[in-house]
Amino acid sequence: MFISDLYYAIKIWKRAHKTIIPPIGKGKSLSILANGPSLREKLEKNINFFEDKNVLCVNSIVETEYYTKLKPLAFVVIDGGLLGTDHNMTEAQKDKARAFSDNIVNKTTWDMYLFLPKASKKSKLAMAVDTNKYIHVIYVNTNVYKGNNKAIEYAMWNKFWCCPRMENVLVASVFISILMRFSNIYLYGADHDWIKTIGVDDNNNVYTEYRHVYKDKDTKALFRINNEDRGMHLGELLEEWVCVWNTYYKLNDFAKRNGTTIYNATPNSLIDAFVRKLDV
Repeated sequence: MFISDLYYAIKIWKRAHKTIIPPIGKGKSLSILANGPSLREKLEKNINFFEDKNVLCVNSIVETEYYTKLKPLAFVVIDGGLLGTDHNMTEAQKDKARAFSDNIVNKTTWDMYLFLPKASKKSKLAMAVDTNKYIHVIYVNTNVYKGNNKAIEYAMWNKFWCCPRMENVLVASVFISILMRFSNIYLYGADHDWIKTIGVDDNNNVYTEYRHVYKDKDTKALFRINNEDRGMHLGELLEEWVCVWNTYYKLNDFAKRNGTTIYNATPNSLIDAFVRKLDV
């Protein structure tokens, strides 16, 4: 077993882009703002709550007025639709990717770390942000260690040679925040309650009533596998979600070993991996 673990480790080491995440969070706290609808009330009623805090943001917040008010210290994007790297993108999706790129380039007037997948190094977004002196891009090695030796896996995570399976942007954000060495991480908008809204229509399409902090109305969205241009089967979706939750448990263990405490400050969140702390 150890030989196979070592084989996977060497394979990762050879492929890894040697990137360093600056340990800017030592002795500090960070607030991660995810996409869940519960974040809306926090932003609308008391955005000043985040005024003196280190904030990490993701995805579509850049299209709102909140982005320039929050002035996030860090920003994480792994969505191929926003990076412009997804296969078979419609014209509407391409327009959305261009608008996202324009917003982040034109609105960012403070120093900010932008984390992108290494595979997107030649994407239109990566080339666009290169024109903004305030945006400091750090590329994430998205290789995943396939061995079973936790000590080896965590050692390579700490070297930033590989990462957990990044099925969503919150996994990526938590992992990156730990490596920035923040002592305390607080999660907002981490509802993760999609299971409450999942359904299968009469044509066997798996869908959800999509609720998002930056959308005024719920919308019906089909789960798709982009690179195969087909709908996702329910079993595939549930398997993916199991992977996400198991990754949160590992990240909580990894955080503790690095002297970091993760608090889930999201009311009614279905994530059960982290300590609940709703009075912050």
